[in-house]
Amino acid sequence: MILGMSTSTFTLLHVLISLVGIGTGLIVAFGFLNGKLFSVWNHLFLATTVLTRVTGFLLWGSFLWWFWPSRSPLFTSSIRQGGGAPFA
Repeated sequence: MILGMSTSTFTLLHVLISLVGIGTGLIVAFGFLNGKLFSVWNHLFLATTVLTRVTGFLLWGSFLWWFWPSRSPLFTSSIRQGGGAPFA
């Protein structure tokens, strides 16, 4: 059980959020290539990317078990990305 959902249901939610993030990322990239800024799409992309990372952390179980030195770059990049979100 993760947040009151079965593991399979939570994994499905994680995958759906990831797919939305990929789709919005493609729209944002298309806008960047054409010199346009899609503000709403950019914010949606950042939100779904952060949610994907958060749900991914929850899927791994206990934080202390999961946090090995080899995985610290993923954790620190999540902090950096979340800190940059207000400036988008």
